[in-house]
This record gives sequence, structure tokens and C-alpha cells, in this order.
Amino acid sequence: MSIKFSHIEEAHERIKPHIHRTPIMQSQEINKLLGCELYFKAENLQKLGAFKARGGCNAVFSMDAKSLAKGVITHSSGNHGAALAWAAALRGANCTVVMPENAPLVKKTGGSWLWRQGHRMYPHYG
Repeated sequence: MSIKFSHIEEAHERIKPHIHRTPIMQSQEINKLLGCELYFKAENLQKLGAFKARGGCNAVFSMDAKSLAKGVITHSSGNHGAALAWAAALRGANCTVVMPENAPLVKKTGGSWLWRQGHRMYPHYG
């Protein structure tokens, strides 16, 4: 499937009500050092603190009701799993996040409401 600009516009409309509009910034010091103009998108200010909120939200809000009723599943030990759990919660859907058993404890426990929205599974190999 080739991506058309209209697909990007549709995704923007889908996620717009659920995400922050984050600023684009510059660093004059870095521009001077490198001799060019660089722009930084401050996605650390996004919901969840990461750009993954955009993709997770778009994926879940692209699903029809019948598919969503089956739930959402992903393999992640980081922001992608949190983003899908968050977006699924917004739509009232179940989300399963499969993560490695040896994932850092901070990633397993989360420490925020986001991980309580998703059921985590730890596969055992071996």
C-alpha cells in the first residue's frame, strides 16, 4: 500500500482530539555549530511523553467496532505498549501488551495508570 498525503490528513483528523499539538523549536547554538538550520519537534511534551501516542492513537482509532471488540495486542516493553493501552482505554477496549520477562522492573510496573489499562503477559522461552 502506498501512502498518499490524504492518508496523512485523515490520520491527523483521527488523532487531533486526543493528542497535544507540540511545538517545533530551534537551537541557535546547534545551528551555529553545524552551519545549518535544524528543527526539533518537542514530542517529549506529548501525552505519554513520547511521539508513540500519535501512532498508537491512530492505530486504535482506525479500527472498526467489530475488530476493536476483539481487543488490541502488541509486543512492547516501552512507549508503544503504553500508547496502545492508553488509546484502547480511550475507546473502552481491552489491550494486551506482551513484554519480555527480563524487561526492566520499571517498564513492567509502569508506575502510572497507563499500564493498568493493559494486561501484560510475560512469555517464557524454553
